[in-house]
Amino acid sequence: MKKSPLLLIFIFCFISHNIYSQLGSEYIADKNQDSYVNVDVLKTYERVSDKGYKSIDMLKKLANASFFNSNFIEAAKWYDQLFSMTSDFETVYYYRYAQSLKSVNNPKKADEMMKIFIEKSK
Repeated sequence: MKKSPLLLIFIFCFISHNIYSQLGSEYIADKNQDSYVNVDVLKTYERVSDKGYKSIDMLKKLANASFFNSNFIEAAKWYDQLFSMTSDFETVYYYRYAQSLKSVNNPKKADEMMKIFIEKSK
């Protein structure tokens, strides 16, 4: 019977410690929130690309982001620039480029890309 009050005291101390710890971490998060700046990376990449600097990695990110956001006109533009630099990609890039080309009414080039995609997929 003597263990019962001791156990209750231990549980109470443990719970109060957890509550106090959580309150402290929220304060730290709120305190540091003002020091971070939200940066739109894709807009930054677009501005850098407009100034003339283009890399394969940057164009991949721009093209994929446009494709997955269903902005196929922009995606076709970025994939076009990407494929003009090199054509050594994973097979999925040919598929995405073909779908983007279909969206901008360029079926002939889209069919070319689909043929390459099917050939590389085998």
